[in-house]
Amino acid sequence: MPVQLEFPYVSLDFPGVATVRVMEIAARTGFSHDHIFNQIDQGLLIAIDAKGRNVSRKCIRVPVEEYRAWVLRNLTGPSTIRNAFLDSLPKPVLRELHNDISRRLSAA
Repeated sequence: MPVQLEFPYVSLDFPGVATVRVMEIAARTGFSHDHIFNQIDQGLLIAIDAKGRNVSRKCIRVPVEEYRAWVLRNLTGPSTIRNAFLDSLPKPVLRELHNDISRRLSAA
C-alpha cells in the first residue's frame, strides 16, 4: 500500500479515505456543488461515475489522490507553497515524480 503523502493544508484534507463525495468536497472547499460538478464535467477534476439504472450524480466519487492533485493545481500565490509541499516529499517519491514527468514530456 502506498504511503499517504502529507497534504499542505490539513483543513482541506481527507486523511484515511480512498474516495470523497462531491458534497464533501464542496463543504470542505466552500465551493458550490455545481462548481465541483462543472470541474468534473470539464475534465478538470477526475471522478468515478457509478453508471447504471437509477444512479444520480450523488453517486459520483472522487479518488482522494485526484482531489489533492486538483487542489494543488488550483493553488494561487507564490510558488513557495508548491515548493514547501515538494520539500516535504521523501526523495524516493520525488524520483518517482521526476521519472513520471520525464516520461510524459518525452511522449508529448
